[in-house]
Amino acid sequence: MSLSSDTDLVESFLAELRRALSTASASLQEVPRAASGLRRFAVPEASLETSLTLFPTPRSSLLPFGEYRVIASTKLPAGAEEELLRRDPGLDGFATLGAIHRHGRSVSSSMLIEPSSPGTLAGILATSLLHTGPSVLDHLQRRQEPEAPSAPASPSAWSDLDLAQLHFDLGHRIGCSLAPGEWRQTLGPMSLSLTIEDHHPYFGGGLLSRVSVPAELFIVDGVAVPVPDLNTETMLATEEPAFGAWTTDANGYCFLSFLPNSLQQLPEFEEHWASWSLRRAAGAIRIAQTAHATWLGAEPAAEEDTSDSRLWHHGHSDSAEELRPGERQGPGFVPGFRFPSSPAAGEAGATFPEGHLVAFFLAELRFWLQEFFGASLKEVPSNNPTARNFAVPNAEHSMTLVVPPPSDMDGILETECHMVAKIMLPAEAGKLLTRSGRDPNQFATLGIVTAGAVSLAVHGIIRHDNLKPLAAMTAVAMMQAAPSVLEFLRSAQKPTPFTALRRLFTRQQEAQPTPHSPSAWTSRELERLHVDNARHGSSSLGERSWTLRLPVGVEVATLSLTSIDDHPHFGGGLLSQLHLPRAVLTIDGHPVTAMQLNGVEFLTGEEPTFGAWVDDADGCSFQSFLPNILQPVTGFDHHWVGWSIKRATGAEVLARSYRQIFGGT
Repeated sequence: MSLSSDTDLVESFLAELRRALSTASASLQEVPRAASGLRRFAVPEASLETSLTLFPTPRSSLLPFGEYRVIASTKLPAGAEEELLRRDPGLDGFATLGAIHRHGRSVSSSMLIEPSSPGTLAGILATSLLHTGPSVLDHLQRRQEPEAPSAPASPSAWSDLDLAQLHFDLGHRIGCSLAPGEWRQTLGPMSLSLTIEDHHPYFGGGLLSRVSVPAELFIVDGVAVPVPDLNTETMLATEEPAFGAWTTDANGYCFLSFLPNSLQQLPEFEEHWASWSLRRAAGAIRIAQTAHATWLGAEPAAEEDTSDSRLWHHGHSDSAEELRPGERQGPGFVPGFRFPSSPAAGEAGATFPEGHLVAFFLAELRFWLQEFFGASLKEVPSNNPTARNFAVPNAEHSMTLVVPPPSDMDGILETECHMVAKIMLPAEAGKLLTRSGRDPNQFATLGIVTAGAVSLAVHGIIRHDNLKPLAAMTAVAMMQAAPSVLEFLRSAQKPTPFTALRRLFTRQQEAQPTPHSPSAWTSRELERLHVDNARHGSSSLGERSWTLRLPVGVEVATLSLTSIDDHPHFGGGLLSQLHLPRAVLTIDGHPVTAMQLNGVEFLTGEEPTFGAWVDDADGCSFQSFLPNILQPVTGFDHHWVGWSIKRATGAEVLARSYRQIFGGT
């Protein structure tokens, strides 16, 4: 498939999917949705309510070609939900093309769009959309009515000759073996088997696929990883298509799928399926570790039933007592597509259930808190039913992180949600502010200091494409923004205008030794910013700075990024200053001040507030200091420039919002 853009990739796959559905007299209809970057579709001809969600992965913007995940979901009727919640082991051996949601509300499958096999993936997905939910419902009804007739026996479309051909094609690999009705490949202690079946109760003939993993390989830090957590991680974060589900058998764990006869004619189906399955086996240990770090990163209350933390259920019959997660003791991994070798955060305090967007953000935040500061995150009681509160135990300053409660979105994903971090400043800060008369927001740091220097706050919108940089900056802001502001307020007493910020650094260095360290943003990083972002406006490169001039109506906004070695608190880093002329911020003859902008941006702004607006000679500037610790974060520069450009182009709207909300006050 010849592709020239992300749009071609997505639209070509959707065309293949529509073609596959049309063979079963079904269609795919897009459902209007406001969320940026996410597309939703329905299959109106399906016997149960069925939807498909398509969205870019967190790493999509960092790849030469976009990467898109597709999740198919079929809602089950209420009676099925009650039956599934009993967690009867009768579902253990039932193989289909998806995993059952923990509440029994839906059955889902997941995949990444691969340019190399669009027709094959589209054919499997079409079958999953139309038949996975009905096959589960049929199985439940059959258990209630044991005498109900099964699907008529039909010989499998796969014969011993087909398996022999697969063995011939793949037999050069170590561990392949062929027996009547079965092909198998071993990979160390793990194995893949494809077995001819003629009597599946719903599908009839087909091929039973089983990836087997010994139980001991799924014990992490002394805890057996629950099957629902494995299914959650597999659905949301693995590269291999997830048409099936993890379950348990007498030998340990296995990933079961049933491949009906209709799939046999898909292009190179057996080779693709074997390749995906072997990759799943090879990555099984990593999946267990990531599932443990992401979904079991909690120390539950003593009486809490952790079975409620399971997001996906495939007839797993274990008891909650056997698999109750204990305190984390050793290294783990946060989601593998981001940190394949990073140590996971230490103690964690959140308990799930929650949608995976918030869960992944919290996992990222825990990692950075541990990695940067050796700190942890613990959930604390909240009196607000619309929010969840977290704190950093034993932190120098009291702080609270607020995220929304679980949002089910059919049990699959949210598209975006807000987070707020509020760091309380000691009473000394207010006294210092009164004595000095200085605006602490003039000091380049990572948050907005509220009136009276009572607290420092940051806010951001969590999205799939910004998890890592947002979490890393939140960790630094929570731990370092307050100390940096206090350091500023304790310095020289007379006011220092924004234009003298660089001189302030010098004076403070003379008064008190500062952590001098060369900025991690060298001329090479600045040149890369210059090359990557020149298309946005007039870009110029200095010896230690990069400047981008952006058209904002008839005016020009200026983004300046300057390498600094001696910030009085952080040492080396990048000073970011986004200047907007006063004309842009004057609405109906009334200029909007920096203090007013800070208030309305915190309430209504789209971009993260890791910094603050300050008044200057000819308008306002949003300024931040980005310490060296953030430079290696994947995609950080890209996101920071993007946020700054959006802040510049949306500033007039922000100013108008202030006038509309607060009028002339």
